[in-house]
Amino acid sequence: MTTHRFDELLFDSDDAAIQALRDVGATFDEHLTMEVDYVPYGSIMRFFAYFGNISQLTNVANPVIVSRMTKLVQDPENWQIFEKLKSGDLSYTPFNKRSARAVSEDLDPKVHLPWAYKMMNFDMGLVISKVHKSDEYPFSVFYSQHIQPTEKDDGVEVTAGRIFSLPIVGNVGGTWHEMMVAELLDEDIALILETNSRL
Repeated sequence: MTTHRFDELLFDSDDAAIQALRDVGATFDEHLTMEVDYVPYGSIMRFFAYFGNISQLTNVANPVIVSRMTKLVQDPENWQIFEKLKSGDLSYTPFNKRSARAVSEDLDPKVHLPWAYKMMNFDMGLVISKVHKSDEYPFSVFYSQHIQPTEKDDGVEVTAGRIFSLPIVGNVGGTWHEMMVAELLDEDIALILETNSRL
């Protein structure tokens, strides 16, 4: 688990926060954007993007995810997914919990899995469920991460904790099952990333 000063994890502008998502190969989804006020964090903007089809990502400014996932999607265990990615049948790259955890550790801390500012990240889960009803997502599960705030004299520190899954529909249903094979990617699961900016 890592701890950071919260204000150091915020981008100074909305444009910079969105660009950081695009720089790692993620597709920004404006429909998920949230303007929120959380105690003790204050007022922030939350921006979200999902990681696109890795076979279609070229000249990515920050290839940290591409570098890790290229080998995994080409693993013989994932040949069916690899073929779907190459043919363009998938608009996103499937993930599993192990790969999501590894990617979250690779990334700059300003770009992270969706954080559970509220219990089980239900407020973000509610937003994505509503968007899904009008513009259906091609995946059904994403990973989120618990965070623990600590109030200090000079501000708030945040510690990233356990990673857990949320189904897009019926997100109160609990945690998604784990694959028995660590290398096996799950077509139901996509990687959603988050950045935040100051209000």
